[in-house]
Amino acid sequence: MEWFSALSAGLVQLTPPELVFFIVLVGLVSLVWALVLRAALKRRTEELLATEARFQALVERLPVGVFRASLDGKFLTCNSAAARLLGFPSREAMMDASAWELYTSAAERERFVNKLRESRHLPVHEVMLRRRDGTPIWVLRDASLFVEQGREVIEGVIMDWSEVRRAQEEVRLLAHALRSISECVSITDTENRILFVNEAFCRTYGYEPEELVGQNIALVRLPEDPTPSLETTLAQTLAGGFRGEVWNHTKECRRILIRLSTSVVRDEHGKPLALIGVARDITAEREREEALREMQKLETLGRLVGGIAHDFNNILQAQMALVQLLEGVSGLPPEAGHWVQQVEGLVHRGSSLTRKLLLFARREGEHFSPLDLNAFVGEELGFLKRLLPENIKLVQELAPSPLVVNGDWHQLGQVLMNLVVNAQDAMPGGGTVAVRTLAGEGWVGFEVRDTGVGIPPEIRPKLFEPFFTTKPAGRGTGLGLAVVHGIVSTHGGRVEVESQVGQGSCFRVWLPRFAAGEAVAKPARTSAPPSPQGQGQRLLLVEDEPLAREALANALTALGYQVTAVASAEEALALPDLGSLAILLTDYGLPGMTGLELAASLVSRVPQLKVVLMSGYGPELATINGRFQAGAHFLQKPFSLAELAATLAKLTVQ
Repeated sequence: MEWFSALSAGLVQLTPPELVFFIVLVGLVSLVWALVLRAALKRRTEELLATEARFQALVERLPVGVFRASLDGKFLTCNSAAARLLGFPSREAMMDASAWELYTSAAERERFVNKLRESRHLPVHEVMLRRRDGTPIWVLRDASLFVEQGREVIEGVIMDWSEVRRAQEEVRLLAHALRSISECVSITDTENRILFVNEAFCRTYGYEPEELVGQNIALVRLPEDPTPSLETTLAQTLAGGFRGEVWNHTKECRRILIRLSTSVVRDEHGKPLALIGVARDITAEREREEALREMQKLETLGRLVGGIAHDFNNILQAQMALVQLLEGVSGLPPEAGHWVQQVEGLVHRGSSLTRKLLLFARREGEHFSPLDLNAFVGEELGFLKRLLPENIKLVQELAPSPLVVNGDWHQLGQVLMNLVVNAQDAMPGGGTVAVRTLAGEGWVGFEVRDTGVGIPPEIRPKLFEPFFTTKPAGRGTGLGLAVVHGIVSTHGGRVEVESQVGQGSCFRVWLPRFAAGEAVAKPARTSAPPSPQGQGQRLLLVEDEPLAREALANALTALGYQVTAVASAEEALALPDLGSLAILLTDYGLPGMTGLELAASLVSRVPQLKVVLMSGYGPELATINGRFQAGAHFLQKPFSLAELAATLAKLTVQ
């Protein structure tokens, strides 16, 4: 304060004029200073206003919404982007509205305010608001709370997030679809590294997703696959897409055939980004197709074989009749009788072969009835023992209780004989054939086990193919196991095969267990009775095979019948005096009209006519006879003259 004291002392010493001058001087200085300060303040204010205007213009140009509002919901400021986003025609219209009206509920608004007061800042987050017209809109929001002039103010930024949410929903739905579809979907980069696989892919190949992502897709390709290589597939995909079938393998090394379709994803410049593959396991489908083709081949082959067997049986029938007529001729040299027996044996062998062919072709009729496998095996092996050479030992092991199936004794006998003969052929140096009956849950059966050479693995898939044989030429027809498979399938059963090379084979036949209380059947093995003679009845023979027609006509005449023989149904219907006919003996497979149709036509004219059908096929053809005559009889070619005589005798008794 010394300077003030000095100034006061100085002023006291001034004269009045000097004092006035001093006061005026000080006033002028103060005025100048005030003017300078005012100018500076004005410049500063203008600069601040310009800065604020530039800031406001910047905020106005922002593509995102900016707002400030009080806690009572009054907007203090906002930009046009915020107004447009929330459905207002202008920022002024938004300023007149309440911020709280834009929330979907009061509870949501309260949660927002409470969180903001608690943390003072809510970083970027998603929230659903309501536009001016009430429609919902997803926005991305960042908000802060601060105090301005003694009141709390909310300041925030909002951005339209609706398209992103829609895209996220589409991605979610797409991901769900990829997880749900049954096709295998994979996404790889341009170097075939796996980026994504769906659940179906993992199920099909047996991997977990983490085991596949990052691995090369070659992990599931079959190295020895002859189909297009991985490099070729990639090149075709980049060139426009690949469509084809490819062999792959699962984690457990199981081969699978897939139908693959690929495409490429490119960026806006056309550069490949990723490869998409969609595949479907068609292994089972292909197996079904192959099985269907095999069935169709077998069906066609069966029709062909059945036709051949039918024609062959007609030839055998003529031979049988001629040989048996020759046996009745007196005065033949002794050696001729031996030759006749040899020829008759050949006819029986031919008949056995055609029976196999008919069984394979499913043209041999079945006669099902309950039978005990123990009794069946025991009796059949009694006959088969006589067929085996001395160096083959036949052993049987029967279950302690009856094993009943519903089956055809003769057909199952064919199965057992074929398996035993095959076992014998597998042991050229001798060995043991063991036949055992088996009991299972709902199934019974028998097995034939040998100690022979065994079956190589590469041959097993072909075992049941017709005409496939490993025997030398002239020693096998290749029908044995095909017939076995056909008969067992007809009985609703299955055949299992076990074999090791050098240690023998085992064929196991399983059949459905029969639980009904019907009488158990046994085969009829009776000797043929003496041939009964006719009483001069008029018999019409219709047979289109000339040799068989002549032989049968001679045999029937020798049996005491008055025979009229013709070659066709047309000739038969044109005969005079049809009313005197007593018996019709006709072949089934006649040209132009079947034997059944001929019989129906003749029976309509001659109601008392007795009918006997002949055929090289099985007796199932005669089951249709109920349409015209319940008492029709059937003879399967080749039949003996004794069988023919016995059948005709039954008709005369009726």
